[in-house]
Amino acid sequence: MQKEWNSWIENKVSSLCKSKGISTEKVIKARWVLTWKKSSDPDDRTKTPRTRLVLVGCQDPDLGIIQADSPTLRKETRHLILSLCAAKRWRICSADIKTAFLSGDPSSRDIFFNPPKEIKEWMSLADADLYRLEKAAYGLAEAPRAWFSRLSRELKSAGLTVSQLDPCLYSLRKGSKLLGVCGVHVDDLIGGGEPEMDQVLKDLKKKLPFGDYRTYTIRYTGIEIRQCTNTHAIELGQEAYIDALEPVCTKSLCTASTPLTDASIMRTCAGQLAWVATSTRPDQAFLASYLQGIQDKHTVAHVQMYNKAIREMKERKVCLRFPAGINIADWRILCISDAGWGNRANGESQGGYILCVTTPAMFERRRTTCWIIDWQSKKLCRVVCSCRNIGRTEWIGWYRSLSSLAC
Repeated sequence: MQKEWNSWIENKVSSLCKSKGISTEKVIKARWVLTWKKSSDPDDRTKTPRTRLVLVGCQDPDLGIIQADSPTLRKETRHLILSLCAAKRWRICSADIKTAFLSGDPSSRDIFFNPPKEIKEWMSLADADLYRLEKAAYGLAEAPRAWFSRLSRELKSAGLTVSQLDPCLYSLRKGSKLLGVCGVHVDDLIGGGEPEMDQVLKDLKKKLPFGDYRTYTIRYTGIEIRQCTNTHAIELGQEAYIDALEPVCTKSLCTASTPLTDASIMRTCAGQLAWVATSTRPDQAFLASYLQGIQDKHTVAHVQMYNKAIREMKERKVCLRFPAGINIADWRILCISDAGWGNRANGESQGGYILCVTTPAMFERRRTTCWIIDWQSKKLCRVVCSCRNIGRTEWIGWYRSLSSLAC
């Protein structure tokens, strides 16, 4: 707690003031949040204690009025960064920023907070003493945006250029030559490049409070990334998270057709499976979408589906692979899509796609390398009818209807 409060003092987040003349609507509470932080090394399963002084943001009088949107790195962008590093045989690196939200741009709003009792004791404060916020801190809605504004400004001043496709993707170029890439997800950076890119990161370390800095083996936003030191090929997975998942005991829940009385069971199951399916396991994308879509009509059978998926993922380890040494000029985009006709329990249709990167040999029907960049499986807005199930009379009726509309 004292270390956290010292970070507030060092970053000049707040200033001491008296409560006299300050409206109570502008005074919000603050509390300690105690958590365990995982190591940035995916092979290290130990945890360290972490303390955050967090403001009760729901008490902010300007909540809903202030601009609070802040972008995060897209999944496909992250995979393109890894693909580039593997193709150019760049060493991947990752870094996080310590006390990022305390290092954002200054705030001009008059917001005050009442500190916890521990801070009052350390600072020998009276009951009438308050703190005025000079910056957006943990808990306030605009804190991510204030930090992103500061970080993007520092990245641009270091010589990086923001991508037009993703505001969290930055690149270092010399003329038309690509020297490095960097992706930003809140306070986590990931990328790689030539020695010129390493120098850019060294310059950033002088301006921003860098924390853990790792290469080759990285835990990035809960995802394990490993790069072979010889070939520079990259693998991405979530083995630690999957190993920690436990099946739900269904013996006390009666038969498979019995409705669940506790809705939180299915919400937890669907949320855990969705996180894995969205991040690293395309093979579980349909089931994750399906379980999220039956939240109001869940039965024990749906929990059993979740348990089966957990067992399969534990038994069959799957990771995404990004091959090394493939010339970027030979990259081609391949999208595979399909839709199922009324394949959900309520008759609705499911659609999905897999977006890949491959080489020209794929379109010549020859065996070649292909790796996944993005995927999705979701309920479609309208029921997709199968042409094989439509009779000749219906086809004639549809054709006449379309002809009349065209006229």
